[in-house]
Formats: sequence, structure tokens, C-alpha cells
Amino acid sequence: SPRRRRRSVRSSLRPLEDCRAAARFTDATALARLDGVRRITALELRIREPRGRYVRRLRVHYVARDVASLSEISVPQRWDAWSLAATVRLERGQSLVRVPLP
Repeated sequence: SPRRRRRSVRSSLRPLEDCRAAARFTDATALARLDGVRRITALELRIREPRGRYVRRLRVHYVARDVASLSEISVPQRWDAWSLAATVRLERGQSLVRVPLP
């Protein structure tokens, strides 16, 4: 009989690129539309600012409904559609952060 392996938290992490159906970026915002329904319990983010600016705070927002296109929930025109999931303060030079989600 095959041995069951215990799944670790690390093995369940998936890069955003693997489950993203569409994306849009601005200087201060990254929007992603996922390719299906997902249960996300935490985000692990790597922060890299090529212009040398200091990222002080990250805010994670979400829209909990299916949308056909990112233009339906574009920022800043549709901020009313978004809910705040988490806010994280970063130390100077911090390049990795794990954000637990409710």
C-alpha cells in the first residue's frame, strides 16, 4: 500500500502566476483575478523596490465575487467593491512578509 505523505504548509503554497487569470499593475497597486474559487489563508510576499523606495505598509484588499474582467473592479473608480483583509507594517529593508488572512 502506498505511504501517505504529510502535507506541509510549504507544499500547499502556490505562486500567484499559477492561479492568476488576469493582472493589472500601477505604481502602487497590483490587481489579480484568480482563475477559480480559492480558499486563501495566508499570503507570502517578496518585496522588491527597484527604485530604492522604502515600502512602509501593505494593505491587502479583496472582492469576494466573480468578475468577468478587472475593469469591473478597477481602482480607484470602484473602491466601494473592495474589502480590507489585512494591513501589515514593514521594517526598512524588509523583503519578505507573511500575511495571515481571516
